[in-house]
Amino acid sequence: MRPLNLEDRARHSVRAAASQLPDGAHGVTLPTSPFALSTLFGTPQALMKRAKTNPQAMIAEADLSPLVRRPHRQMLKLVARSFYKELVNYGVNTGEVLTVAAHLLDNVLQSRDAISNGAESYNGLFTIDDIRDEWTPDRRLALHRVSITPMQAGHISKVAGWLQTPAIRDSFYPMFPQTVEALREYLSRENRSYFCIMYEDKQAGMIGAENLDHGAGKLEMRKFVGDPELHGKGIGKRATFLFLYYSFLILKFNKVWLHSMDMNIRNLNLNSKFGFDLEGVFLEEAVLGAGRQNVVRMGLLKAAWLEMFSAAGRVPELQSASGLAQL
Repeated sequence: MRPLNLEDRARHSVRAAASQLPDGAHGVTLPTSPFALSTLFGTPQALMKRAKTNPQAMIAEADLSPLVRRPHRQMLKLVARSFYKELVNYGVNTGEVLTVAAHLLDNVLQSRDAISNGAESYNGLFTIDDIRDEWTPDRRLALHRVSITPMQAGHISKVAGWLQTPAIRDSFYPMFPQTVEALREYLSRENRSYFCIMYEDKQAGMIGAENLDHGAGKLEMRKFVGDPELHGKGIGKRATFLFLYYSFLILKFNKVWLHSMDMNIRNLNLNSKFGFDLEGVFLEEAVLGAGRQNVVRMGLLKAAWLEMFSAAGRVPELQSASGLAQL
C-alpha cells in the first residue's frame, strides 16, 4: 500500500471528523477530489488543521446544497464583471488587468487564514435587541446614533439637492424626480412610504419603500446617504437595519426586495451582509448616458432576517396595531 500523501491525509481527517459528529449531523456528502476539497476548505494543510480544530463547522460548510451556493457564485461573478468594467473605465488595458488579477491572488495567498468561506454579515455589529423602538409614541426608530423618522415636507428640498449628484441620481432604477415639486408629489403617493435618515440631529439621507403590497406582504426598498460629510460612518447600514425592522416587525411584511446597478459593488456587498440573495439580473435594463446598464434584483425574506439578527436565536414578537403600519 502506498503511503498517504498530504491530500489523502487531509481527506481522511475530514472523514474522521465527520464520524465524531452527533447522529443528526450525518448524511453529509463530502467531496472526494482534492480540488473539490480545497475549494471548500482551502489548502490541504489548512484542511487538516481545520478538521482537527473545528470539525462541526467544516461539515456544515460541506452540507451546503448547490441551490444555496449558486446565488453566492452568481454574486461573485457579478462583482468580478463590475470590477473588470471599472478597470476598463479607468483606462486599464488587457495586460494590466491580468497584472491586477495576479496581485489579487497574491493578497489571497498572503491572508488565506483570515479569509472566510462564507459571506460576512452584520449580525456581529448589531441585533434586533439593539434597536430603540419609539414607534408607538414618536414614530421613530433608532440604532446607536442613527435614527429614521417619516419624511416631512421640510426634508424634501435637501433630498432633491442630493439627487442632483450624478453618483446618487444614477444609482437608482428608475430614477427619482429631479425637482422639489415633482419629488414631493412622487413621495406622497399611497404605494410609497419614505423616511428621513438622521445622524444625531443632522439630516443624512433617505430610505423607504416603493411598490408597497399589503396583500402579498412585500415592498421594494430604496436608500441613500446624501451628505458627503457623513459618508463612511456606517449610517447607511444602520438605517437599512432600522428599515428592515420596520418592514418585518411593524408592517409585518414577509419580503423586502431591491434593485441595484451591477456596477455598484459596494451596495451589492452591503445588501448581501443583511441576508439579501440574488434573484436575477436584468440585462441592459437601464440607460445611463449613452450606454446601457445591467440591473440586479435582490430579495430578503423575514424568516432569514430574523434568524440572522435575533439575539441568541430569540425571535421577538411585537404587538403592532394595524394603524401603526400606515404613515
